[in-house]
Amino acid sequence: MGAHGRRAVWCPAPVARMLLFAVVALLLGTPGAQAVEGTGPLRFRADYAAYRKAVNSSDSYVEFYFELKRVDFRFHPFDSLYQAEVHAWVHVSDTSGAPVDSVGGAFRSVASDSSALSDSNFIVFFARALILPPGSYNARLVVTDMVSKASSEALLPLSIQDFSRPALHMSDIEFGYDIISQPPDTGATLGDVLVKNRYKVYPDCRGVLGGDRPRLFFYTEVYNLAFDPSRDNSYDIAVSVAPPDSVAGKVLKVQKLTKAGTSAVLASGVDVRELPAGPYSLRIDVTDPATGQTARAKKGFHVVTQGMGDSLSASDVQRMRDIFAYIITPEQSQTFERLNNTGRKAFWVQFWKDRDPSTGTTENEFKDEHMRRMNYANERFSIGYQNRTDGWRTDMGRVYIVYGPPNTIERYPFTPEGSPAEMWFYDNLTGQGQVYFLFIDESGYGEYNMVHSTARGERRDPKWEAQVNQGTFDRNK
Repeated sequence: MGAHGRRAVWCPAPVARMLLFAVVALLLGTPGAQAVEGTGPLRFRADYAAYRKAVNSSDSYVEFYFELKRVDFRFHPFDSLYQAEVHAWVHVSDTSGAPVDSVGGAFRSVASDSSALSDSNFIVFFARALILPPGSYNARLVVTDMVSKASSEALLPLSIQDFSRPALHMSDIEFGYDIISQPPDTGATLGDVLVKNRYKVYPDCRGVLGGDRPRLFFYTEVYNLAFDPSRDNSYDIAVSVAPPDSVAGKVLKVQKLTKAGTSAVLASGVDVRELPAGPYSLRIDVTDPATGQTARAKKGFHVVTQGMGDSLSASDVQRMRDIFAYIITPEQSQTFERLNNTGRKAFWVQFWKDRDPSTGTTENEFKDEHMRRMNYANERFSIGYQNRTDGWRTDMGRVYIVYGPPNTIERYPFTPEGSPAEMWFYDNLTGQGQVYFLFIDESGYGEYNMVHSTARGERRDPKWEAQVNQGTFDRNK
């Protein structure tokens, strides 16, 4: 196995053969240097990344990942919902055209409201994987709507490197719209092929940055580090960008990291807002001082004109309101509403700049952490299991965004005597010490409402407080 486990794909259990997917509202644009675009009525983009399959193996674990516009699907009523059925295949052949291997499967996309099906920015992500030896191949990608029978294809050239040589190696780079750290293995993460080494990567097949998307997220792996627990186990990375044909690059990040073993995962991001518009190559260089060896991985991306454009749509403005919701003062909100679109764009930039704890760097840690919490809240706490964009509105989502992850969670499962409940404990909240939040799923549909908290300014209910202080509480009262 390489730098991380991929049990959900390798094992023969039925769940491993499912086409697993995640969804998010994003706009498709120009693909990156390696990605391809499907031709036909179903619009999709696809890319791949190759990783080491296992130590002492020359085979590679090759992920094929896709973005596909949901508005192109043919939905039909199904059990009070709307459902589409899509089939995807990856057919790999050698350079002479001889078949090598293939993988495919069907998945369903479900929506609860027919009005949402017209959203042209709603993207479905999915991924499939094959084990391939080093070499050059061609992959024919076929996506078919099983209801309308509409189909699109793309041809993706593959170049799979040999990771078995005894030298420092890096895998291919996968770009992401976002990368979210996951908790320890659960049933959900074990069955999700977008999760690698406890990182969920929402694959970016465009590689287009700029405007209100200034941060480039990337995932790659390092192999054959010299590891000796009795010695200094540091290694160095440098992340730089350069025009495609340039030798010299602009260094954006330099770090000294600690080895945890002979392999490592690099899942991070860099800010590219200062780059002029044009094509670039992201370069990640790794140096192992113990051996003096170096390795480099690189991948092309494109920066478009900076700024949000001359106009903001109503959805753009509402998205700003949503992101600001829990961290803006009433006075600032009133100011924002009085501004025209030019003023709102300037307000957006200045708002984050004022909260940047390290103005001398290209990163804004406050904004990055806030957006991470927003994304996690949507992924974890959304009520709809398909359109995961409303988790930030829930009580749990709001508490997570405002206070961050709790130090401890006590869970109370459903019983005939009581509804499911959770208690979140924060050990040392600034100026308050230990506080807790009590959430109850009163409806039984997975929506946990906050009924009591000891945090300052939050809802406090004497009934629940008394029961908690007694060491128990009746979840039916």
